[in-house]
Amino acid sequence: MIDGSTANFIEAEQYSSVSGNFQLLADGSRSGGQAMMVPGSGMRKDPNTAITFNLNVQNGGTFYVWLLGYGRDGSTDSFFVKVDDRGAFDAVLVQGKWGWKKASESVKLSDGPHTLRITNREDGAHVDKILLTKDKKFTPSDLGPAALVPQCS
Repeated sequence: MIDGSTANFIEAEQYSSVSGNFQLLADGSRSGGQAMMVPGSGMRKDPNTAITFNLNVQNGGTFYVWLLGYGRDGSTDSFFVKVDDRGAFDAVLVQGKWGWKKASESVKLSDGPHTLRITNREDGAHVDKILLTKDKKFTPSDLGPAALVPQCS
């Protein structure tokens, strides 16, 4: 359940479905001891390499999307984010270290079921956690609090 009245943290490895080249990365320094990554390096934009989260929203509204991620350099530091059947937007990651960064757009989510997809933009990109919050002043830090498991709709 994604509740618009609070910050919602989701472990990237707790996806509803995965496709393409996304791989699970075991890393004891990451939240939950794991993260997701697309191997390789460079621009690919493969929409079939994706992790999908089936979400059920209550207290909907405008949400800001943050990714706790890592990109080795400028050619391994981004994903696309797509909600439902809307157009995709960029989520550029921190380079050279793990860190939180806000995606390029916010999303309007009404109460009820929605689909969030993180898709390949550049090979070599890593994602550990996703944050959905309506608080535009909220800035996550470190690994963030405990994550919820998305509810399938």
